[in-house]
Amino acid sequence: METSPNRVLTRSTEAEPSEDARALSRRGFLGGLGGAAAIAAVGGAVLEPMLPGGSRAAAEEIGPLTGVDRLNAAYDNRIDQADRMFAEGIPAQTCNGDEALYPNRIGSYSKGLPHNAIGEVDLDA
Repeated sequence: METSPNRVLTRSTEAEPSEDARALSRRGFLGGLGGAAAIAAVGGAVLEPMLPGGSRAAAEEIGPLTGVDRLNAAYDNRIDQADRMFAEGIPAQTCNGDEALYPNRIGSYSKGLPHNAIGEVDLDA
């Protein structure tokens, strides 16, 4: 589109996209999704009174454990895993040699250290 002091806007001479091209565009696709979401929302409102008792269905536990039994099983599982991790101890921290290979610390995590004007770690720090 062009603007000039005398005219606000003029349309370009490019051809308008066909109806099929608009339907296959991202905007057309997303516009269709918006319509589908609206239909789904209205459909839910229409179907809700048809449920037993006239209200939304409640979720039910379908697993082998429910209520306090499930809570206790989850607690026991967390305690067992914490005990296992404690028994294994702290794993060995192996060095990959980067600190010796790159004495200016380039490539190492240095966010908390002061840096010079070009972004290298201040080694005096």
